[in-house]
Amino acid sequence: MNSRCSVFGRGRRRMLLQAALLLLSLVGVVSYPVGGLRELASRNRRLEGSRPRRLNFLRKAMAAAEGELTLISPAESLKSALTLAVLSPLLWVDNDAEAEAAAIERTEGRPVCVLGSAGKTGQLIVNSLARRRIPVRAGTRSGRPFPLAPNLDPRKVQFLPADVRDFRQIQKAVAGCSAVIFAASQSTYGGKAADVDHLGAANAASACLGAEVDKLVLLSSVLVTQPESPTYRVTNLFAGNDIMGEKLRGENAVRSAYLSSDKKDRCGYVILRPGDLVDSPAEGPAALEINQGDKVFGQISRQDTAELSIASALSPAARYVTFEAFARRSKKGTPAPTGLERYGRSYSELVNGLRRDPSSPLLLRPQEPAERRREPQTNNLALASVQPPSGTAFPPMG
Repeated sequence: MNSRCSVFGRGRRRMLLQAALLLLSLVGVVSYPVGGLRELASRNRRLEGSRPRRLNFLRKAMAAAEGELTLISPAESLKSALTLAVLSPLLWVDNDAEAEAAAIERTEGRPVCVLGSAGKTGQLIVNSLARRRIPVRAGTRSGRPFPLAPNLDPRKVQFLPADVRDFRQIQKAVAGCSAVIFAASQSTYGGKAADVDHLGAANAASACLGAEVDKLVLLSSVLVTQPESPTYRVTNLFAGNDIMGEKLRGENAVRSAYLSSDKKDRCGYVILRPGDLVDSPAEGPAALEINQGDKVFGQISRQDTAELSIASALSPAARYVTFEAFARRSKKGTPAPTGLERYGRSYSELVNGLRRDPSSPLLLRPQEPAERRREPQTNNLALASVQPPSGTAFPPMG
């Protein structure tokens, strides 16, 4: 069934309409505001073709509301007004689906590249993109394919070698893409955090700018700017290799590359800091909180993270922003509201309207620690040395 139409079938819709009309007649409702007619007609006018079986009198009422039909009998007027009053919620149009369809159309058939696609979150992103029938380039270190979810078209997914430590491989992988989602992180066989989370992110930023990819979405982590927090310390303890510090360095490399580029008006980035990732079903956008400033945190399912990353990649309004995402029920951190909380009924609504990062790369460089470490080398990329704070938080975003 077309996702833009009501989820109710025609039979159920007719039964609900009859019952509602009877109820309305009993309570004496005999009119419907003309303004409401105009608003509903305007909202549904361009979707006329998607409802070929719409009742004639309803079509007439909507045309009358638009001023396109002046000859309508009083009986039809009353009948149509009552019908629109009842059907307005039943003919509800999924605006998020419309926005997503428009965003997919803007990609003009260009693929979305997922780096680190063999990981748990990466695989979910690939499957969700393929489910939307968006062409996907699934980049892994080896290029070997992994099983897709049932009922997905394997022709929509191209597997290719894309080790984020290899700049030339990344260049080839992102060329011609509409967006790139960086879901790679350190692993036993994939490299340490300095090479993957930091310099891998820097390689991706440089390659995306060189290929003029519309959007780079970087998956990072909450609390990367809070080195004194227990979560920061525990994560570093168990993951090792100063992974939280390297994630922040990767963030800063992306910001600095984009904000100092002459292509920043054509290209953009989104840095998504998911909370503690859990292998559970998606809770859905209404159960999530988006925040900024890295003061609060919580848990989030990998599937919700995958959907947020795709929404960030497809939304033209989400650009040059950094935000945290977690389930509202698991929220921890600053007890007082930050004033930057955001809620929504859809994933795209959650990522739109966020506060943008500072416009100057100089504001994005935290203080250098007392002891500087030697930076690993990266291919074909001149990277300014950016280090995590030592006992001080990352400068707040303006």
